[in-house]
Amino acid sequence: MNWIVGNSYPSNLDFRQAFCEDEEGGFMKVFYVIRSGIVFELQEEPEGGYTISVPALPGCISYGETFEKAMEMIKDAIRGWLEVARSEGIPIPEQFEKIEVGAI
Repeated sequence: MNWIVGNSYPSNLDFRQAFCEDEEGGFMKVFYVIRSGIVFELQEEPEGGYTISVPALPGCISYGETFEKAMEMIKDAIRGWLEVARSEGIPIPEQFEKIEVGAI
C-alpha cells in the first residue's frame, strides 16, 4: 500500500491527512485526528460520509455522514468497546482507563 502524507492543522485538532492507494490503483482519503490523546482514523467514503475507527481499540469502528457526525458516533462505539472489554477481561489501553468519553 502506498501512502502520500500531508499536514493540515484546524484550530482545535492535531490533524493529519494521507492518501492511500486502493486495490484498483486509485487513492482514498484517510485522515488522522488526535483529540484528547486518542488517534482517530477517518476514511472518506466514495458514496459520501466517513468511516471512523480508533486504531488502539481493534474493531472499534463507526460511520457518520459528516466529519462532525463521525466524531460523535465513534463515542458510542468507544463506550461499547470499553464495556465489552471490561466484562470480558480484555486488556484496555492505559489511555482509555480513566477517560471521560463524552469529553472527547
